[in-house]
Amino acid sequence: MIGVAVLVGLGPLHFDGALILASAASLLAALFYALGGRYAKVRFSGTHPLVTATGQQLGAATLLLVPSMALPPHHAPGRTVVLSALTLALACTALGYCLFYRLVNRVGPTGALSVTFLVPVFGLLWGAAFLNEHLGWSSALGLALVLGAVLLVTDLPQQPTRQPDVSSRDHSPDPADTR
Repeated sequence: MIGVAVLVGLGPLHFDGALILASAASLLAALFYALGGRYAKVRFSGTHPLVTATGQQLGAATLLLVPSMALPPHHAPGRTVVLSALTLALACTALGYCLFYRLVNRVGPTGALSVTFLVPVFGLLWGAAFLNEHLGWSSALGLALVLGAVLLVTDLPQQPTRQPDVSSRDHSPDPADTR
């Protein structure tokens, strides 16, 4: 959290109800994301990631069906809007969740969820690349803190210790062994 705060550069904030509500919603979303990852690992560990992601997306579409019918658009969306929405839905969301559930099966929920730490990093980099946003020293420091946290959370495998080679040992009985 400190790395993200340094990365985005916290300026003077007006402490009011909106800030408290936004902070609470963000923390609640993070909690549900963590619980969802753990639930997916326990409940769907043997299920193919494509099946889990498809079920999740169909469930979300079902939940959004009623509100979308209650608030229909004033006019039909254009071709660009439809293609953009389909691209985001299929290439970003559906494919992203297939990869996420595969990671949950392979490295567990903590390792899979650690990739979300990289969202602010890429947001900052895309902002610099496409919107000419300025990257300063706090950007580099925040990036280092976030990547350091990702390394700590993912628990990279330790260097294997060298085991003695048992194939070269003399397997003849020890004369001092009286068993």
